Amino acid sequence: MSVGGSGSPAILRQNPFAKRDLKKTSWIFLSLATLALGSASVFALRQAPPQVKPSPEHAIVQKMAGTWDAVVDMGGMKSKAVQVLKPVGDLWVAGSWEGDMMGQPFTGHMINGYSPEKKKFVGVWVDSTGAELSHSESTYDAATKTMTGKIVGWMDGQETTMTEVTTYRDDDHYTTKMSMVLPDGSAMPIMTFEVSRRK
Repeated sequence: MSVGGSGSPAILRQNPFAKRDLKKTSWIFLSLATLALGSASVFALRQAPPQVKPSPEHAIVQKMAGTWDAVVDMGGMKSKAVQVLKPVGDLWVAGSWEGDMMGQPFTGHMINGYSPEKKKFVGVWVDSTGAELSHSESTYDAATKTMTGKIVGWMDGQETTMTEVTTYRDDDHYTTKMSMVLPDGSAMPIMTFEVSRRK
């Protein structure tokens, strides 16, 4: 025979109300536990989130904030565009690209930053000509002031990869050359951007 408190099987058999009391006690205990967990969650939410300390690579990203005028050369067809980038804290920049492509209005939006985990500069891009998101990963060579990376996106229903090489002449001027990676691994030049910071 069981021995113990009021919740023992022996007592439950002798007292028909004991089982009801046990259920009530369990419900009260569950309610108090839920309240305690909820209070702990609220307390945790009130605490400031951990801050990521900006790195020298993030400082490179922040230099891109501003308004830029671009001349785009696409196979001999030239057009103009304006890029506006604004800081998102000390870690990211986000902005827009307004211009035209092959005589049609063209709008793009981007977010650029640096991933300490990947140890690469990263970015995402969407524009008015496609329904899929493109993302990029790049590395920076401080000696040559060159950012080299690849962009993975979609074109005509197929995943495509493009290379992007950006050379910074100074803090206010840079040149970007984009090429498409072909199935045989070779790169076909697509377009060149000459970009200057607006004063």
